[in-house]
Amino acid sequence: MRIRELLFLATALLASSAANAQADYPSKPIRIIVPFTPGGTADLLGRLAARRLVDLYGKQAVVENKPGA
Repeated sequence: MRIRELLFLATALLASSAANAQADYPSKPIRIIVPFTPGGTADLLGRLAARRLVDLYGKQAVVENKPGA
């Protein structure tokens, strides 16, 4: 029974160290693609979402307008 407990503990420690090794999310600037022309309602909502993401993650957020995307 003691060996089983030690194996469980070792597995738990290895799993937790792998989770700590991950980089902070997001590691790159956030891109929001709006499939409509600039100046419309969709563009406004995309920019509001970008502002909220900047406040939330502290990373740069870019809104790209690509009509027809």
